[in-house]
Amino acid sequence: EKRDRSPDSLFAFEVLDLNLRNTELVVLPCSGTTPGELQRSSAVTDFVRPFQAAGSPTAIVSLWNLDDPATEEILGYFYKYLAKGKSASLALQMARNDYFGGKIVANTPEKAHPYYWAHLVTIGADGPHLPQYQVDWSFWFFWGGLLAIIIALLQRRARRKRAKARKRRG
Repeated sequence: EKRDRSPDSLFAFEVLDLNLRNTELVVLPCSGTTPGELQRSSAVTDFVRPFQAAGSPTAIVSLWNLDDPATEEILGYFYKYLAKGKSASLALQMARNDYFGGKIVANTPEKAHPYYWAHLVTIGADGPHLPQYQVDWSFWFFWGGLLAIIIALLQRRARRKRAKARKRRG
């Protein structure tokens, strides 16, 4: 079997050399199949496996060659829901729902056919894929405690000044 050595090709050994440990999600909206040819499920998982081995637990992949405008619209909605903290599978489901109400389907109803929207699937772990912001409470406890001490010292100083002022008057 002859391999395509074009600069756009990506091979498993190249992916395995990547450090994807901090990459929670890989989106691969591409396919090496001929138009309309459905890939065997093992081919799809074999395609994703190097990304998972390199450290990325989740992938969004295409099962067949895709329609670029439809995929662009679906992925736009997908990223919007991902940014809101939805899991990859839920974000993809919600994106597909929004696609049916979008411009492409409204202008060309035949684009409602599953060929245009069902090619993207989630493989791997499913969870929120945005870095969840973690509050460093030790920072706030330190500065909050320091502020409380400063306020207490300032109040003590003010009370002493008032007490001295009363003694002078009285």
